[in-house]
Amino acid sequence: MPNDGTNAQKRLMLLADHFTLTSHRETRQLPVFALVMPNAERLGPQLRRHPNDTTCEADAPEVTSRAAAGPFEQAWVLVRNTPCGRIAGGIVQNDRSQAWAGGRRITVDRLAASLGELTPLDLPAVLDQTGLEGEFDFVLVWNPQIQELSNAPEAAGLTFPQALREQLGLRLQRQTGAVEVIVVDRVERPMPD
Repeated sequence: MPNDGTNAQKRLMLLADHFTLTSHRETRQLPVFALVMPNAERLGPQLRRHPNDTTCEADAPEVTSRAAAGPFEQAWVLVRNTPCGRIAGGIVQNDRSQAWAGGRRITVDRLAASLGELTPLDLPAVLDQTGLEGEFDFVLVWNPQIQELSNAPEAAGLTFPQALREQLGLRLQRQTGAVEVIVVDRVERPMPD
């Protein structure tokens, strides 16, 4: 195996060798979510253009206590200490019912591609159709315990789709789109050594 390959490439080569696996990539029209911007004139309050004059070094720690701050303040502190170009997330420290995700210097295309990882969407492929160019900083806070159609009015917070609309000014819309897939041409049961 070549030393300069990625781990994914090395795993694929190992599978190909061990199982006599052959595959190819092709583009197919499949059900997807399109990430759209319902109000073209306005970004949501938690989606901000990344300032061109700032570097991507981690900011100095905040003076305020994370435990005393609200979920958005906590998430922004964590995002400020995340390397640019990465999306981070987790559970809000003082409210275990709330999840957060955020990033700095992120393209909306990168955000769209990561949405299937942030929350269990029934369609994992998300295509950016917002038309937004450039890089952004964002924070998103939602309650992963409630779903859009749940009858849990006592649950605090927003569903993921509600948070996406209210906080980022974006919406997921079902449609069909071009998705690159891996097609397995042949696989065999390995022979015992």
